[in-house]
Amino acid sequence: MTQYNKKKIGILLMSSLIIIGLLAHKYWSRNTTAGSDRIIANVEGCEITVDDFKEAARASLSNKYASADNLKTKFDILDDLITKKLLILEAQNKNFDKDAAFLKEIQHYWEQALIKRVLNEKLSELSLKIDVKDSEAEKEYARMRQKILAQTVILHNKKAAEELSKAADNFDETKVKYKDDIVLDEPDKWYLYGDLPRYIEDIVFDLKQGETSAPIAYGSNWMVVRVLGEEKGQIESFEKAANSIRQNIFQRKREELFEKWMTTLRSNSSIDISIKNLKKTEVK
Repeated sequence: MTQYNKKKIGILLMSSLIIIGLLAHKYWSRNTTAGSDRIIANVEGCEITVDDFKEAARASLSNKYASADNLKTKFDILDDLITKKLLILEAQNKNFDKDAAFLKEIQHYWEQALIKRVLNEKLSELSLKIDVKDSEAEKEYARMRQKILAQTVILHNKKAAEELSKAADNFDETKVKYKDDIVLDEPDKWYLYGDLPRYIEDIVFDLKQGETSAPIAYGSNWMVVRVLGEEKGQIESFEKAANSIRQNIFQRKREELFEKWMTTLRSNSSIDISIKNLKKTEVK
């Protein structure tokens, strides 16, 4: 296959989603009524206007060094447009644009485009509300240097978890007392920053040696963590890590704000769920 044909096929494949959207909005309609000075070509009654050509040229030349002022380049771009017009007309002659599967594909593309747009707008809006303080970056760095030796116990009974969290020096004896409530008794283990889920880490890495956490919700169970030891790890200097740390804090804050926004959106919306229909729906 020649380089030219590879290029042509690549352009056609990359343009497929765009073509779907254009079809949905009848962009390729035979009923275009542009003035004659605005028409570059006519394909079976379908007009290619100056605006059509400019839009295609911008997309085609965005990642290329070729100049749109070159006549050969213009003919190449026009040739692509004509090819697309002919393919669209062939699809319409076969009534593909009325096919249920095709219309479903159009709906899916439309939905994804809308979701992408609203997400980008909301994330940009939330980004303007975020400020990362030096003290936050320094605290994050201090945690990154920490290594914690901890004893982790997961229980299914909250009362037993509360008793264990208050046991202090009688921790092991209390474990024996509530052994039937213990789901998992992890061996003593060293934890680095990032090893635990964030909401657990925020609690555990604030504990001092010898301290025990209050019961932490862990799915349908309860986790109790006792810190047995602490060391400082060797990592790059704060000056080198600062930008990356600030970016991580920024991303985390934005995710938290987004989750709060989604929670508000859900709570302010009318949502009815049929558990009966959900249960009987088979997924194959």
